[in-house]
Amino acid sequence: MRIRLVRRRELPVPTLAGWLVVAALALTAGFGVARALYPFLAPTDPVGGGLLVVEGWAGTPVFDEAAARYATGAYERVVTTGGAIGPDSLITGAQSWADAARLALEKRGIDAGVIEAVPSPPSAQNRTFLSAVMLRDQLAARRETPPRMDVVTLGPHARRTRRLYRIAFGDATEIGVISAPSRQYNADHWWRTSEGTRTVIIEAIGLAWNYCCFDPGEPGSQFEKWAGPPWPGD
Repeated sequence: MRIRLVRRRELPVPTLAGWLVVAALALTAGFGVARALYPFLAPTDPVGGGLLVVEGWAGTPVFDEAAARYATGAYERVVTTGGAIGPDSLITGAQSWADAARLALEKRGIDAGVIEAVPSPPSAQNRTFLSAVMLRDQLAARRETPPRMDVVTLGPHARRTRRLYRIAFGDATEIGVISAPSRQYNADHWWRTSEGTRTVIIEAIGLAWNYCCFDPGEPGSQFEKWAGPPWPGD
């Protein structure tokens, strides 16, 4: 009795016309994903009151959006966040992005008395989460637990920002987000420019990593902050 290890089978393969149909379907699906990706990453879903938090690194579009939102009268006060400004930056008169945002908002007519800058220590990673933690801790030091806040950020960074603020603040604070579109590319056709492509793809990867791999650490721990004083013995 012979033992057969293989057997012959016919495998259908597409014809040239078939491959063209497959390619057309793939292109259509890819285009649909590209069109849907930016709106998914850049939701505007504000709670409409409480604190208005402004991410200082995000620049002019975010400052303009924040000033317009504050002018509606829905917010009690404004908080600006952000880490240290690098020595090579062209920004003058500010040591941190939080301070730079405060100055920018004052120039846009918001009274200095309602703006609070909450700078973060230098960090090579998880800077948005660190900003949220620093804000949470500063409010907690005054025994403040804001019931609501909206965070204004830039374009496709919005969904990740809201998630990280929700992780930092927990269920005690309702977190909304406002996405200000970048002026460096058209949000409806982001794939047509290198800046749009780079930004959207990086944010998509960052959000995926945040869901699968991000470990915030215990609230108040050194691990949570990533950037405070060195570990003992370092």
